[in-house]
Amino acid sequence: MKIWVPGDPVPEELEEHTFFDWVTDVIAIGSYVQASDVDLLSMEGVKTVVSIGKLQPNYPPESKIDHHSFRSIEDRSEDVTDCSCGSAT
Repeated sequence: MKIWVPGDPVPEELEEHTFFDWVTDVIAIGSYVQASDVDLLSMEGVKTVVSIGKLQPNYPPESKIDHHSFRSIEDRSEDVTDCSCGSAT
């Protein structure tokens, strides 16, 4: 059996399979390779992609993918030792 890779036609037996990790009904997490495959996005019903970091998919205009990119997001730390967040009052 050939292993499917993004860019190849999706075999019928995999059409019911999901290639993304769906964390809610409307939010999925995937790799750059997955996010770059317009056919895969269409098959999964993905309409919007949010990219974080330097790797940015390049979509043809006819794909109608709504793409938002954040090339640089700085990590930060916060002292939460005095935070009453989530504590019962």
